[in-house]
Amino acid sequence: RNRQAKRMYKKSLEVKQNGGNVIADFVCPTETARNIFLADFRIWVDTIKKSRFDDTNKVFTRPDKYDFHVTTQDARYWAPIIFKKLKIIK
Repeated sequence: RNRQAKRMYKKSLEVKQNGGNVIADFVCPTETARNIFLADFRIWVDTIKKSRFDDTNKVFTRPDKYDFHVTTQDARYWAPIIFKKLKIIK
């Protein structure tokens, strides 16, 4: 899990250094993995009770730091709200 966060972080740095913006979507089940990525804005998608991957379920810890909390599987509802919040931050 930490390896994936490191890989995603390195890729995001390349894009940012070239003047781009980054949106990443991947599982960070531990606080350590979340801290490796150093996201500017964190969205916790909290829509399932457990993962289909048992190893992820065993290490998962609820995030205590996030900027937005999604609680239902309804992208048409959440996307405009998140977009508006991101525009305010920029």
